[in-house]
Amino acid sequence: MALLIGMYGHGRKVYAAVKYFLFTMIGSMFMLAAILWLYAKTGSFDFIVIQNAIRSGSVPGFEHASLWLFLGFFIAFAVKVPLFLFTPGYPMPTWKRPPPDRYCSPECC
Repeated sequence: MALLIGMYGHGRKVYAAVKYFLFTMIGSMFMLAAILWLYAKTGSFDFIVIQNAIRSGSVPGFEHASLWLFLGFFIAFAVKVPLFLFTPGYPMPTWKRPPPDRYCSPECC
């Protein structure tokens, strides 16, 4: 999306593309941190293995970290889905998109 904004947008399209890229990358870092914490404690990226380890209580420190894991995933999805409070980076890139992409964006669905 950042490439489309940077190549086919109008006005300050490079600024909008960089802003979009940085905003989504920072949001993704929260999810990455949560996933890496789960991997460090369970030794697997497999959802079933992680789920069984949490249910059996063999993940040390999960009770205290569960809120932080939730917040990591929530912030990442709030940035990706654009929720109201987490969208200061989206207005400009949304209107700098080329017209065909502007009307079929995830924000409209």
